[in-house]
Amino acid sequence: MATKFKSARVGKDSNLMEEIEKLPENLKYFWRTSQFHQFLRAFIHILSDPPNLTATKRRADYTQDIIQILPFLSELGKSFDWKVHRLIRMCYELCDDGCTELLQSLARSSNKYVINILWTGTTRELLSYYIDPYQFITWCLNFSCVPDVLRNAIDEQTLNVSFVFDSDLKRSALEFMDKLFIYPLDLEILKFLKLPGVYFIYYVGETELYIGSQVSPSTYNPVYVGKSKNNIGDRLRDHYQKIEAAKNLHLTDFVVRFMILNNEFQPPIIEKMLIELFCPVWNRESEVQFSFGNANSETNTWNKFHIQVDEETIKTMLEKLRIG
Repeated sequence: MATKFKSARVGKDSNLMEEIEKLPENLKYFWRTSQFHQFLRAFIHILSDPPNLTATKRRADYTQDIIQILPFLSELGKSFDWKVHRLIRMCYELCDDGCTELLQSLARSSNKYVINILWTGTTRELLSYYIDPYQFITWCLNFSCVPDVLRNAIDEQTLNVSFVFDSDLKRSALEFMDKLFIYPLDLEILKFLKLPGVYFIYYVGETELYIGSQVSPSTYNPVYVGKSKNNIGDRLRDHYQKIEAAKNLHLTDFVVRFMILNNEFQPPIIEKMLIELFCPVWNRESEVQFSFGNANSETNTWNKFHIQVDEETIKTMLEKLRIG
């Protein structure tokens, strides 16, 4: 029943209602009648057989047509039809050779598409019929990692705030989170992040992070919220190395969002607010006693659990996680 319900919601995003009117007539018809295979095949035809693009104006119009269609691919990330995902990959492959503006739109589309894949969960099972889902997700996220695209995205992901009241700042930060790209934990990306900000690490593996706990794959609830007053890249590099050193974790099971901020005073305030809101498991220093931020110490519980793989610590912590 849940699968049918989610499938029924594909194509119903209210944000696309006005955009439908801008589509070519055949695509408009296919979308409104939920003929998504035909919609994607028609888009592939447009990409495979572009008009004569010698005139600058004609090239610009063609690029804009493609950009207007790309958000619809993101919406189809909610589909449980593996053939839809195979066709989407073909679309993205054909788009991956354009101007900077097109590449930026491609990055936005593919990033939102991945978020929708991860949100539906069981879509991965369908993807696995023809491709390694993790490899596919990483491939999609790589569009967001192109240097020119990443530089532009950093500007877009800078939260400019001048609020006095904490409630305004919290609301603004939460609303802004929905606009943030997700990225793989990748050392190349971190070179661009020599800036103050707050970041969010998410677990997106196939199963619960801890057996018997409620720490499930999610791009909404982070497992860790952190901050830096001057260089979030350095902090994330440290976290990358800890997860890489863990004996029972995989880097490919984690993605990250980052929120760039105006100055060094805002990150601690926003970090504290969002930790209180999300209660991330790796920020819990009381009942669960995971302190990921300080996990370089051999006496640290996270270190004992994941790097040293201490059996007594694992047994104790799993019990606490089941209770918590």
